Amino acid sequence: MKKYLLDRELSWLNFNKRVLDLSQSKDVSLKDRLFLYSITHSNLDEFFQIRISGLIEQVEIGELSGFTDNILIDEFNSIFDSASKYMQNRVDVWNDRLKEELSEFDLSIKTMDQLTKSEKIRLKDYFINNVMPSLTPLASDQTKPFPYISDLSLSIGVFLKKNKRKEFVRIKIPSNLGAYCNVNLNEIVWMHDLVMYFADVMFTSYQIEEKFWFRITRDQDLEFRQSLKKDLIDVVKEELEFRRQGKVSRVEIQNTASNYVRNYLKRNLDLKLDLFIDLSQPLTAFQINSLQNLRELPSSWKRPTREFSFGGDVFDILRKKDVLVHHPYDSFDQSVIKFLETACKDTKVITIKMTQYRTGNSAANDKITSLLATAARLGKQVAVQIELRARFDEERNIQNAEYLEDAGVHVSYGDPQYKAHVKMILVVREEDENLVSYMHFGTGNYNFVTSQSYEDIGLFTCNASLGEDCGLIFNSLTAYANRGFSKNILVAPEKLQDSILDFIKEQKKLKEDGYIFLKLNNITDPFIIRALNDASKAGVEIDIIVRGICSLKPSKKIRIKSILGQFLEHSRIYSFGKGSNNKIFIGSADMMQRNLRHRIEILVPILDSNVKKMLEKIILKYLKTDKFSWSLDEDGTWNLLNGDYSIQEDINKS
Repeated sequence: MKKYLLDRELSWLNFNKRVLDLSQSKDVSLKDRLFLYSITHSNLDEFFQIRISGLIEQVEIGELSGFTDNILIDEFNSIFDSASKYMQNRVDVWNDRLKEELSEFDLSIKTMDQLTKSEKIRLKDYFINNVMPSLTPLASDQTKPFPYISDLSLSIGVFLKKNKRKEFVRIKIPSNLGAYCNVNLNEIVWMHDLVMYFADVMFTSYQIEEKFWFRITRDQDLEFRQSLKKDLIDVVKEELEFRRQGKVSRVEIQNTASNYVRNYLKRNLDLKLDLFIDLSQPLTAFQINSLQNLRELPSSWKRPTREFSFGGDVFDILRKKDVLVHHPYDSFDQSVIKFLETACKDTKVITIKMTQYRTGNSAANDKITSLLATAARLGKQVAVQIELRARFDEERNIQNAEYLEDAGVHVSYGDPQYKAHVKMILVVREEDENLVSYMHFGTGNYNFVTSQSYEDIGLFTCNASLGEDCGLIFNSLTAYANRGFSKNILVAPEKLQDSILDFIKEQKKLKEDGYIFLKLNNITDPFIIRALNDASKAGVEIDIIVRGICSLKPSKKIRIKSILGQFLEHSRIYSFGKGSNNKIFIGSADMMQRNLRHRIEILVPILDSNVKKMLEKIILKYLKTDKFSWSLDEDGTWNLLNGDYSIQEDINKS
């Protein structure tokens, strides 16, 4: 099986490399390339917080159990080294390209050593009066323990000579100081550079032996161990406390730091492996994003301008036809939020049910959460499934849950075994003594913030058979209904994987007459990959558009592309077959082990013929050679295709 698979971690790093490559494209304005460049650092932070920390745990478990696998350690070192080289290459891109282009807009980023004597005198005064009062040096010696260092915080380390001994002091760079300091109208220095340069002002009685910047990353992958004696919300709250103390998974450090420094940090951070990455400067997302306010840089990206409207009464329209929306080209506000607003005000609506994974805003500032609370106060039955374990949104989701409960909303946290990643809304309305179900199914979160920049698909429908399935799935989230009885909607973990495998086998039987199209974020599941390979050997043509991780190797019959651009390609579209007999699904599930077997996910069939035709046209556009697309070779290499077409630009102006 391994001959069909590409390494998952290296594939992810290649995805981030494609983003870095795009940040250097002359087809994209400097403003937008700076944004892409900042994303590469945020992505890497999460890679080390989650993926690398998981690999470290595997290595350490092997050592503790006595079954140390040298291949595993070698594989870990290979992945860590690849990530390190990527980070170093990222610094080169800054120095060789982006920094130079900023100077064309009369913005120069200097080091303290490059400043004149008079500039240094002026900045010293600024440091003493405006910076130093906000700093809190923390020493570590015989009477003081090694200071706690939080995840992703940028620090200055100082070794002082005290009574013939070296003593360590850590100075955290608070974010409220900003990322830079103005030298003059056209020049700035990074704040950490300023603090490190004038650190001796803070320790006038001591001799500084060495000073350097460093930044650590901690394990942020929470393990929710459900206890019969505790509610899930209490378990999540406890795990959030543990997150602060996560093990170190990376130490970014100034490349001039001595071996003495590294050994000292390795010992006090309790590092069993060499987790240092040498860099000349940190160049965090916070730093890069802060530059946006310094100059009015032009953007080559256009915001969506086409107007979406239901064109009348929402429920009347949906009784006649299904409605497909394509975000962000179609307004999230005028579609999803309009649907909810109408349901909240409509006196015939008796029930509103919804899933929430990431809202993007706190309850008080979130339109959707406020609407749900209002509906409950108006006497409607409102039930919301909130996934408390959505990574990095746990705390916000707890607050939203408590806010909704206070408003009278029935809040559930779902199955403790599986995260609920499904995206759906169910509105039940009384009509002529009957109850009619109106639904929205989406490929992305109900998140107003990301809806402006994520590409996603949504389906509005009142199809009765889908309504039965939707009600059943909601009941499984709030009580004990069996999701496996869903007739049309494919539900994970009960039947989604088996259904996809069956669809692939159906195409395999058709041989050269078979066809499969998959648009997704990631594909890593070995069972799906094996089935796709078997189908391709039988003659089935397969096109895959994958944004991120791809463990599947292409072949003569399997074509794999990745498309980037202004918007994050986030929708999942699955099509099996040709012509009128093809089956098309949209949903929240990628072809990954976690989506298929460890989460509650859905893929919804497109039953309306007009909507199906609309999706078929979208699929054809994705198959064109996009100027921001890369093709995958069998050896895992991604090659820029350099087309003259952009699907995002095409849809954005249509």
